[in-house]
Amino acid sequence: MARLSPSPQTAAVGPTPLVLAADVLVAATVASSVTWKTWPATPPGSLNPAADCIGIVAEPGEWALWLSDDLLLAAVQTLLDKDKGLGWAPTEVRRYVTVVQEIADASGGGTVARVPSALGPSAPLPLRAALDLAVATRAPVVVSDWLPLLSRHGWAPPGLGQIHVLASSEFRRRVDAARRAARRTDDPYHRDGIPPH
Repeated sequence: MARLSPSPQTAAVGPTPLVLAADVLVAATVASSVTWKTWPATPPGSLNPAADCIGIVAEPGEWALWLSDDLLLAAVQTLLDKDKGLGWAPTEVRRYVTVVQEIADASGGGTVARVPSALGPSAPLPLRAALDLAVATRAPVVVSDWLPLLSRHGWAPPGLGQIHVLASSEFRRRVDAARRAARRTDDPYHRDGIPPH
């Protein structure tokens, strides 16, 4: 199981690297309540788990969001596509990409221009972009709702540990559980076994 609550040693070093796949970046825009300035907080979360994933990394300290040119390209292609995608205007796409990059920078991650290929050029761009970036940044978790990526759960590239590919709802659930457990530990009433009033 992927660690979703950094250990004291990890917390002292910095946030855990995280990759949100292109499909999650696209799905996050569907939430009508999201203004791109404020994102859902977890807990309690919202009806859009993809938007909640961005909300999680928008709170600096736990997770460092990493992006790459290839990963952003895969998302942009879907946002611009009028037939199979969302058909956004280029100016709107640029604004969204800027917001996501600012969140990544603030979280302790950032955008990597060139990422060495671990899968080879024949792999589909969304798959290659997410897993290559996870290898390059040593991210133990990739979040995706795309079946070809989810099927790579537990993939262990040479020289690295397993990369856990989790659905956005599962990632949100585990983060929510870890945060609630941490709050109970910090609460003196719960810590001492005394129920709060």
